[in-house]
Amino acid sequence: MPLNRTVERYGALAGPFFVCGIDADSFCSLNDTQVEKYLSIFQKPMLFLELQTGVLAVSYDDASLPRAPETVKLRAAEQKGLPDFCFYAIPGYDQLMLLQYGKSGYFPIEAVPPDMPLTQYAEQLNRILHVTQEQSETMLYKALYGWEAPALERKSGSKRRSPQNER
Repeated sequence: MPLNRTVERYGALAGPFFVCGIDADSFCSLNDTQVEKYLSIFQKPMLFLELQTGVLAVSYDDASLPRAPETVKLRAAEQKGLPDFCFYAIPGYDQLMLLQYGKSGYFPIEAVPPDMPLTQYAEQLNRILHVTQEQSETMLYKALYGWEAPALERKSGSKRRSPQNER
């Protein structure tokens, strides 16, 4: 099963799991303090990237989740709908990029599945993060041309500007 979360003292958990208390030799409900503790621990979804050196677990915020904190929703509004990070692979180039909101350039991801094209892998990771193709293209444009640059605009019947078209 796919990895789900990392848990302190246990490591990575695969597949569904539940959290409960233990009373002598049986399971029991959590008290209110424990409920709050585990809600805060598991509030952020996790994305797992297999690297040559092992697995990298990345927590991320998702403003669309029902219990997303108000601070996450406010930050999403300030970022005008752009995610904290996303992935991008330029067709024809052998490089998967991690783009981070507000940061110039990109961070190369070295280890990728050998049996999957980079563009497909980037799309798969972005789907997990609920990042659209338009958002990832905008992130690439801004990471390369500046975060104050006007956003890419879709115009019906016209070709959209993209970093690839400007080379």
